[in-house]
Amino acid sequence: MIGQGTPAGQQSVFGNDLATFLDPNDRLRKLAGIIPWNVLIADVSVHYVPAKGRPSLPLRLLIGLVILKHTFNISDEEPVETWRQNPYWQFFCGEPVMRWSLPCDPSELTRFRKRIGTEGCERILKAAITVQAQRVDATGDVVIDSTAQKKHITYPTFAKLDVKVIERCRLLAERH
Repeated sequence: MIGQGTPAGQQSVFGNDLATFLDPNDRLRKLAGIIPWNVLIADVSVHYVPAKGRPSLPLRLLIGLVILKHTFNISDEEPVETWRQNPYWQFFCGEPVMRWSLPCDPSELTRFRKRIGTEGCERILKAAITVQAQRVDATGDVVIDSTAQKKHITYPTFAKLDVKVIERCRLLAERH
């Protein structure tokens, strides 16, 4: 079958809908379905004038890259490079098919954040945090991030060990 095209009924990785190849239970794919993209795009589009300057990149792409950057706490270069390699990131940013080229130059993210200002960035990150707080894993259970919760952990110090030794000696003395 080599060189004769794709058999009927068989899908090709290139040119087909990206969503058909992705795991429907993936957290990032689910998150992409929960985020209110239209509201975020409407909020951000206020900062863009269609008739002036160079045409903007798709706002869904830029908003998605900013959310991924802050979600994974990475630099501006990393989400752009990872986006090219990761179909889930491409789907999250609104790509219908797999692309092999870089979505933009990393400096575009800096320009985008400057253009929408602090208020626009806060709006995007607030939406991302709100949605991530409602994340659902593959089993349907709510994922609770316990890293910010107070831990009741004590570490052994000489003073604490001395108190323990004295207390145990006292208990042994009482028994005898």
